[in-house]
Amino acid sequence: MTTLINGKNSEQLTATDRGLHYGDGLFETTRVHNGRIALLQYHLARLTEGCKRLDIVPPAQQQLEGEAREAAQQQQEGLIKLIVTRGSGGRGYRPQVGMNATRILMTYPLPQEPDILTRSGGIRAGIAATR
Repeated sequence: MTTLINGKNSEQLTATDRGLHYGDGLFETTRVHNGRIALLQYHLARLTEGCKRLDIVPPAQQQLEGEAREAAQQQQEGLIKLIVTRGSGGRGYRPQVGMNATRILMTYPLPQEPDILTRSGGIRAGIAATR
């Protein structure tokens, strides 16, 4: 597993990051197959749009794309999760003006399919009566 924080190999995030304190951020998870990311431009556009909706200055798309493509080449098969938080600093719900977003890229192996998905006969589903 690879973890990049702001483009550097690290698994340490500052404790004052608003993503930890308030869940102030968003993410996209992508599939890597043969070293390529499925629908990369779509995911990057959606991440950028999400940043704009949350009033987070989005990281440069070219930077995100370069880091993601490099990670995909190294991984070949698996998943990449791109996370953007508002960044570090400030207490309280109102963010400070001019904060620098934190970008996190993590790679994961493909999850194992549960036996229920591969058994013949499929699965049964129903609608719950309670709300």
